[in-house]
Amino acid sequence: MLTLREFRASDIDDMMEWAMDDAVTEFLVWETYTSRDAAVEFFHAFIVPHPWFRAICWADVAIGSLSLTPGSGIHACRAELGYVLARRYWGRGIMTAAVTAAVEQGFRELQSIARIEAIVFRENAASQRVLIKAGFASTGLQRSYVIVKNKLRDCYVFEMVREESSSLGSSLGHDMEEEGEAIELEDR
Repeated sequence: MLTLREFRASDIDDMMEWAMDDAVTEFLVWETYTSRDAAVEFFHAFIVPHPWFRAICWADVAIGSLSLTPGSGIHACRAELGYVLARRYWGRGIMTAAVTAAVEQGFRELQSIARIEAIVFRENAASQRVLIKAGFASTGLQRSYVIVKNKLRDCYVFEMVREESSSLGSSLGHDMEEEGEAIELEDR
């Protein structure tokens, strides 16, 4: 069974599978981890205080994570979606189901947000497909948008507004149901 739940300190060892994999971290803003200590530091400095950070679990084993980072000030109406999945789970519809569930849960729990955005590097076609399948719309290519890992990157910005997300509930976990599994949300 695929679930989303709060990330726990006990998930750090599972996290090492994707955090130490260069193929997984290629399109992430952080570098590949070289030690478990770095993951423990990240857990305490970033995950614990984060307002919405979830583990993507298969049979209660963390196989990836999702975060919704709310903006502040004039950007308080939106949150940025980030996600990662261990490579051996790629291509199974898991991330699409998890993103769909995160949007539904995020809009329910983060009442102040009206929009969820995801920023994807131009070269990351797989992530673009995940967002499109999850119901996001592209606002187009933003040239020279961010500097990540000392490289100026072109990015696509994808968006979902609260009103558009209301139809997602009926399709929640659709991709996983085709494989005989459904996604289950755990409340905070």
